[in-house]
Amino acid sequence: MLIGVKLRNPRTWVHTNFGQELSKRLNAAFYGLNEIINPQTELLVTNDISEAELANLPKLIAVICPTSGREGIPINALRSRGIAVYINADQVGQCVAAYAEHHILAFMDNGKQNFLDGKKIIILGYGNVGSRVFKKLAAHGGEYIIVRRDIDAPPVAPFCQYANLSNML
Repeated sequence: MLIGVKLRNPRTWVHTNFGQELSKRLNAAFYGLNEIINPQTELLVTNDISEAELANLPKLIAVICPTSGREGIPINALRSRGIAVYINADQVGQCVAAYAEHHILAFMDNGKQNFLDGKKIIILGYGNVGSRVFKKLAAHGGEYIIVRRDIDAPPVAPFCQYANLSNML
């Protein structure tokens, strides 16, 4: 079975050997933004695929979306072809929040219970991931500014403000 890996924005990855390393570890082909995915690909790990690309993948049987968002995945087109789609936004959100908490604990924890007190934390986005990161970190104190476009339900807490980008643009 061939596995293809495609990232939405490969410019995010600054390591020149990232593609080769990923290919070696996953036994997969790494596809950048403008590269053509091998038509023999059966399993694709991506968070962005166009319907034109999908039409060029006759052997595709499954797509795994490793991110929380699904706006780059044509779910209906995949399902109409019987291609399995694996997206678990809940699990991704939990993992990213735990990852953020772990690194902040490793960086900041000095044995105090509320070691983020007196610190200002800015969270960009308050969707599936941002809301979970806020809940994890708020347990450690701190003051929060949450930035999001069209925030509907900001957390109600005396230590939290929010900035609605729609009002700023």
